[in-house]
Amino acid sequence: MRRNGSHVARGRAYKELDDWVLSLPWVVERPDDARSPGVRVYGVDCPPLGRRRIFLLTGLGAHGERDPKGVAGVLPERAARAATDDGWAVREETLPAGHVLVTLRDDTDVEALVLAAYGYAMS
Repeated sequence: MRRNGSHVARGRAYKELDDWVLSLPWVVERPDDARSPGVRVYGVDCPPLGRRRIFLLTGLGAHGERDPKGVAGVLPERAARAATDDGWAVREETLPAGHVLVTLRDDTDVEALVLAAYGYAMS
């Protein structure tokens, strides 16, 4: 896949986060999608618990540096509502099966978003 300068910079900005996400148990990275260069999609694939679902996207947006809108988590409707009511998340998209794609209001809660989305994917 050919990457221009902004995609390379975006990739570097998220490398530490991506490495940490991949270190979580049962996390897999979905294959690259040529329509969304630089975007990485993570899922849980846990046969013992019968869990297989996408929970996180990184590298979203057009900015070359790490951007809070560049990380999105998949949360159940109730959890997404609580996160937006608490003021740390922004509802971006309604997904099937009662899930919502949320991004961060600012960059300070990346770890909380990752762990919340991962926890729901594993439950």
